[in-house]
Amino acid sequence: MKNIDFSTLSVPLPWPKVCFVLLFAAFCSATGFSQSQSIDPSQGLVVNYLLTVGPVEAPKSAFITPLHVKDGRSVYVIDSDKAAGVKHTTDAAGQIKTNITLDDEEGRLYYTDQNTQQLISRELVVDQPVLVKESIPDFTWNITQKSREIAGYQCFEATTEFRGRNYSVWFTPSLPLNAGPWKFSGLPGLVLEVNDHVGKFNWFCQSIKPLDQVQAEAISPPTGKKMLDFPTYFDLNLEKFNAFFERMASHPGITVSKPGTEGFMERTK
Repeated sequence: MKNIDFSTLSVPLPWPKVCFVLLFAAFCSATGFSQSQSIDPSQGLVVNYLLTVGPVEAPKSAFITPLHVKDGRSVYVIDSDKAAGVKHTTDAAGQIKTNITLDDEEGRLYYTDQNTQQLISRELVVDQPVLVKESIPDFTWNITQKSREIAGYQCFEATTEFRGRNYSVWFTPSLPLNAGPWKFSGLPGLVLEVNDHVGKFNWFCQSIKPLDQVQAEAISPPTGKKMLDFPTYFDLNLEKFNAFFERMASHPGITVSKPGTEGFMERTK
């Protein structure tokens, strides 16, 4: 009887589009690069983050993900791979690993508007895109006494718990923008690094550049799909996710270990 271990499955994230070896090498070298202090944040910025999934020393996946921010509005994008479908691989112990990818050019997108206090995201329900509208999360931040330099900027640590995960977040008051990757905001400066306390998700600043006019005009909410509130999306996604595993378990000779929400960025509502 085959046993399918889904404990490492991360459905909310697509497969990487670029070579992991090059990305991780870029991360290692980025910890020491010098960032120009002449950037004017009021003109808008493009910040590229390396998003890693899994232990920092040996991530299972890595993505370069851009944040465009100006005038209290921002767009953060996790691009998708265009090779769609369900992929199975077998490890050395004979267990089958499964990953789901989406054939979609837009990927996951997070539009944050500090002026209206709204966050609109383009999410996936297993492999189908939906729009999700919610108020900007009200993070409870604890600013610690720790500080260090990241990308040439003096940064300070803040910690928080958000929807089932604990994070250490590094921000710089030298770039006084209320913005960060994914849904992180609410600190007196741009977020340059985020570390999940169990090492599942991590964001590392790779570059900071001025925003050009074309990029500034592209900061807009996603459209074209039915809009859900966050609790409705969460319940629907979990329902479809569980239904997928139930279908897999219905095949003769196969047992399924359900991962629950372990692979989700947001494990709770």
